[in-house]
Amino acid sequence: MSTGIRVAEDPAELASLYGRHPQVHPYGLADLDEPYWSRSTWYRRGDAVVAVLDLGSGEPVLYAIAHDPATDAATLELLVDLGPDLPDHLVITGPIGLARHLAGTFAADWVIPHVKLHLPDGGRLDPPDPRVRWLDRGDEARVVALRAHGEDASAFFVPELLEGGWYGGIEVDGTTDGELAAVAGVHVISERHGVAALGNVLTRPDQRRRGLARALVSTLSARLLATVPTVGLNVGVDNAGARGLYEDLGFLPVVTYEEAELRRLH
Repeated sequence: MSTGIRVAEDPAELASLYGRHPQVHPYGLADLDEPYWSRSTWYRRGDAVVAVLDLGSGEPVLYAIAHDPATDAATLELLVDLGPDLPDHLVITGPIGLARHLAGTFAADWVIPHVKLHLPDGGRLDPPDPRVRWLDRGDEARVVALRAHGEDASAFFVPELLEGGWYGGIEVDGTTDGELAAVAGVHVISERHGVAALGNVLTRPDQRRRGLARALVSTLSARLLATVPTVGLNVGVDNAGARGLYEDLGFLPVVTYEEAELRRLH
């Protein structure tokens, strides 16, 4: 590895770094917990950190989020220097421009700019909706069936996410088999580090424009805020409908970043 890069061996040092800006780093902080910590490698140079994570999705995920322009620049430099040591195929989140900076080593299958949002309080949330049912691993088939109806804007999903009891669903009106009309859950939650990030907010196409996503996000967010102080989510910069919903419920933008799928050039 290039000069100055080291592998972080103690999650406490990264918790101290990320804990300065928990609204930026709900994912980074939660990934310091087991089982993710022991399955991952965290490279650090100064305040720039790049983590190669095994999240159980079958492909490496890189976390390279930074909290300000100076750290953005240092993180991009760190990514370039780490290029030879990175996996040949990966999904990555990090500073805007990462795909361009790595273009000499990797080709991008896709690049999507995102924004991180933070919910400072629940003052603008709607009251909890009684239609929301809390799901568990026994509901996996119903969730998978719903996801088959359309593209999920927050597509990362592994069934293990249902085990924490943080997934809410609303059933199709009049259904006899419990078919789901909409779901919302979490990508990460860490009570130890006081953070959570909503994810997998999805409504079946023929059930949209009925306020189901709003009901689920409000109900889930209120429950999360009663458990951890920092609640956030990620959304595509160009997803105006979703951003409008979240911001109407009180979520505020924190930082923009880039998400990409990269493959090594041979």
